[in-house]
Amino acid sequence: MQGKDRLKLIKQWQEKRKYSLYSRGDKSKQGNLNTRLLLEQDGTYLRINVGDRTWIKAKVIRNVKRLTDKWINFIARLLEVERMGKCFPYSVEIKIRDDEVYAYISFEEEIPQISITKGNGVIGIDVNARPFHLALAEVNADGNLASYQSISLHELLNKTKNQRDYLTWQVAHKVVDIAKEKQKAIVIEKPSTVDKGNKGDGNKILRKRLQQWSYRGILEKIKTLARRNGIEVIEINPAYTSIIGMLKYCPQYNIDKDIAGAYVIGRKGLGFKERLPENYEKLLRNQEYINYAVAKLEEEEERNKQKLNQEKNVYKQKPIKKYIGQIKKDINLLKNLSSKPLTQEHLNRWKEDVRGEVKTSHKQWQVVKVALTFPILEKSSSRDFSPLKSYLVDWDRVVRRLVLVLGAGAMAGSNTACWGLSQPEVAGYK
Repeated sequence: MQGKDRLKLIKQWQEKRKYSLYSRGDKSKQGNLNTRLLLEQDGTYLRINVGDRTWIKAKVIRNVKRLTDKWINFIARLLEVERMGKCFPYSVEIKIRDDEVYAYISFEEEIPQISITKGNGVIGIDVNARPFHLALAEVNADGNLASYQSISLHELLNKTKNQRDYLTWQVAHKVVDIAKEKQKAIVIEKPSTVDKGNKGDGNKILRKRLQQWSYRGILEKIKTLARRNGIEVIEINPAYTSIIGMLKYCPQYNIDKDIAGAYVIGRKGLGFKERLPENYEKLLRNQEYINYAVAKLEEEEERNKQKLNQEKNVYKQKPIKKYIGQIKKDINLLKNLSSKPLTQEHLNRWKEDVRGEVKTSHKQWQVVKVALTFPILEKSSSRDFSPLKSYLVDWDRVVRRLVLVLGAGAMAGSNTACWGLSQPEVAGYK
């Protein structure tokens, strides 16, 4: 690097290395001893100590563009200091950038007491990458679904870091405004690390989207704004909320699986336990259906093995191999269930406490997902769960309509018939 570019880089390095001053606030010294903001008739000034009890004053130029600007709150507190004599500490960092002097001020906010609690219900929030949006479910205090909506996040894509940060704050304000209007607390997932994929995994478009995804930032901003507005924020472990939502509430309310996931998050924040529907328990005990599900999965595994053999692109082979590996795990899960059938109600296969309220094991939900998702919906990533309504509503009728389907999938065993459902039942509840 030579010429003007080199000189520009040297200047930027010197600015970051040398031209900065930090002064920490102290309540006992009226806010800040060395750099203090003064409110005078012709404007706001920053008084800076340059040594030997010598001070210089720099006029502060700070425009306010919106009513929620934190600068308004800061100036209001300075006015209160002059009127009441009640000081508060604030720290000032002075930097020189491109021959311009900037002052960065940080101070502790006064968080109001919580006035909106879960006693009136909650707003459950689920963050999703595909499609890229927030799913919001309004849940009453009795656990019933009151309303739902989605907030698109596609504006965050293909933006700079500062633009994404600004737009994320806008989304957080929308969520908090909804909670204030409904007078309900907010339930969010505990921020966790999101797997953003690896190069060559065959999911280039999704990976690019995830690389720009500020998952933790969205939730943290919602939490910060909610507390500023006196709204209770509840954080829960999101494990299996999506599976429970799509299997239990998607067919029941005819809602999207992301909205159903947000609904489960809201119910969990209210303290409700999700029990496995009785008809799903019957399904786990039906050996003929389990054999049918295993056969359908084995048939899907064979199709993908053939697809893998025909695919010559090494990178495109990776998602196929990953999918085959997941199918094998699902088959083993159902076969293990078949080896230990649920024939007695008092038998507790997952070593749970059978006294008092029965708690549903997450493994049961996983087994039901494997047994229903592909064998009935015929797609591992389906978003239409309406065919499951017949299982929830009238399991006995479904069993009566089980018919022998010749050649419908690989045989689970040499003497085992392969079972399926007649077309009206598969299409949905009639």
